[in-house]
Amino acid sequence: AYIKKIMTQKPEVSQKEILEYYQDHAPRFALPERVRASHILFRVGSKAELDQVNKAKSLCETVKRRIDQGEDFAALARQFSQDTGTREQGGDLGFFDRNTKIKILTDTAFAMEPGQVAGPLRSSLGYHILKLTQKQIAHTPGVQKVQEKIRAELIQKKSLDTIKNKKGELAAKWGVGKF
Repeated sequence: AYIKKIMTQKPEVSQKEILEYYQDHAPRFALPERVRASHILFRVGSKAELDQVNKAKSLCETVKRRIDQGEDFAALARQFSQDTGTREQGGDLGFFDRNTKIKILTDTAFAMEPGQVAGPLRSSLGYHILKLTQKQIAHTPGVQKVQEKIRAELIQKKSLDTIKNKKGELAAKWGVGKF
C-alpha cells in the first residue's frame, strides 16, 4: 500500500526544469527535412511478363496525361492506384524524410517543388505517379511545441527516482536486501 501511494503521487515539474531539459537535449527534438507526397501505384511484380510490364506502364502514362490535363490527382488515385494502404486517402503517403521510402520515390520527391507531378517512376513495386504536396525544412521546434512531451518524460523520471529512493530507504530501515 505504501509503494502504491508513492506511485500514484504525481511529481511537480516546473517551467524552469522543462526549459533546462530542452536546452540540454535540443538536438533530440530536431526534425529532419521532410516532404509529403501522394502516389498512384500500378503494381508490377518482379517476375511479371513483359506484356504485363508494358500494360502497367501504358496505363501509368495515360493516367499521368489525365493529371497533366487538369484531372484531380486524388480522385484518380482512388480510381486507379493498386496501393490499398493509400488509395482511399487519394494516394497520400504522409510526411517522410530521405531515409523512409523507396529510393526512386524519395530522390524524386526531394527534387520536386510542391504541386509538381512526376512519373512514370519504376520501382520494385511497379510504376508510380508521384505528386509532391508539401516540403518542410529541417528545424528544431520551439520549447512550446515539445513542452508536454518533456513534462511527461520528467514526471516519469522523477517517479522512478522516487520509487528507487523509497525502496532503498525501506531496505535500509528494515535491514533487508534490495526489493
